[in-house]
Amino acid sequence: MNTLDGALPARIHVTGGPGRGKTVAADRLAALLGVPVYHLDYEWLDAEAGGALPPDLADKVTFMAEKAASMAAAAAWVSEGAFLGWTGALLSAADIIIWMNVPWRIASYRILSRQVRLNIAGTNRFPSWRKLVSFWRWSAGFYTNRNAFGLNPYGTPNTLATMASEVARYSDKLVHCSHREDPLCLLRLREPA
Repeated sequence: MNTLDGALPARIHVTGGPGRGKTVAADRLAALLGVPVYHLDYEWLDAEAGGALPPDLADKVTFMAEKAASMAAAAAWVSEGAFLGWTGALLSAADIIIWMNVPWRIASYRILSRQVRLNIAGTNRFPSWRKLVSFWRWSAGFYTNRNAFGLNPYGTPNTLATMASEVARYSDKLVHCSHREDPLCLLRLREPA
């Protein structure tokens, strides 16, 4: 395992479903390690807003896969996101993959409270309540495995079962965390290689 100081991994990928605390956990880990953090949702949105993403969805996914490979080539980083379809380079290069795994009731609360908090702050990229309801319903289907099994066209698992199946390939470096401040997760991060 590559480490910065012999105690912590140098390249960490945080994944999980919506509302699982990926962003908060990734920000805290990046600050702890003093390394850059890549928020994959924002990488996609910023590329789209900047006109860098091609118009065709397949080309968008290819573009983002190349971007993920570029991120993965760095010596140290933390990345986070639910995407699995185009993030293979990050998953392969990661020293450790943290799978944030919380119950639907907690994720649901986080999704709704995040919407309210960001709307109040005026920083919500998706301020529409209709989009929130649509996303909340999709998320409920994710957690209860009612959506279609597999990845959606953007490379995100449609169901919790899909995510479990996809991350199982990396079981040798997979750490399950039930909370973004899970002490067992942090203890496992501190275990020597």
